[in-house]
Amino acid sequence: MDLRTMEPTSVSVRNIPNRPRVSVSRSDGLPRYCEVCRCSKPDRTHHCKDCNACVLKMDHHCPWIGGCVGHYNYKFFYLFTLYTMLYAIWTFSSGLPLIVQALVYRDIELDPEWVVLIVLAFLFGALLIGFVGAHTYYILKNETTIEHISQRPTEVRVDFDESGHNYEVVTMHYNEKLWDVGYVLNWRAVMGRNPWTWFVPLTGALGNGCSFPFNEAVYNKIVERAKHQRDSLEPSAAHFNLQR
Repeated sequence: MDLRTMEPTSVSVRNIPNRPRVSVSRSDGLPRYCEVCRCSKPDRTHHCKDCNACVLKMDHHCPWIGGCVGHYNYKFFYLFTLYTMLYAIWTFSSGLPLIVQALVYRDIELDPEWVVLIVLAFLFGALLIGFVGAHTYYILKNETTIEHISQRPTEVRVDFDESGHNYEVVTMHYNEKLWDVGYVLNWRAVMGRNPWTWFVPLTGALGNGCSFPFNEAVYNKIVERAKHQRDSLEPSAAHFNLQR
């Protein structure tokens, strides 16, 4: 399997009548736009300068696979690192006793290639244990690497109707996890619904990578913040906001 060919691009939020629409936007309320690709950027999408393309739910650019890790190939990347970690641990645990036996009892000839292999297995295993652990955490929290390390507030636009004029732009704080819908649903969003295929690289993530289910508590908090901001405007300013 070539991870570079797996396009990185969850479950769409159902349109409910009279339910305010929340989306990440610029500070002026306009949609996020990529000047290079000349297209609007859905929530959690970022432009990769190495790939020269916008990547849906971008996690990071990986030089090891020569491409980006995003929505559609994230599961395959995770399994690739998980399998490699397990193989490194198995290689180290099965080869170390032979080296110990050769050093202690001197009843077998110690091949230098075995020493190199065990050292490399230890280094890769130790590195990947932390790496897989971090990405397991990201999956369970429905975070990307970019979102985790970018500890900055995000501007979100709350549309109160479909007119495109009646909206407010508010700040979503870093600790407000809008897409964290619980460990189980977060895991299924990446690994799939069927437990039998969770650790098999056959099926990818759920959804289209453009829209995602919301954490209801965070969603309601953002909407209330937007309503409070709208209600606190002067009548003339509020009228202008409705007409803009």
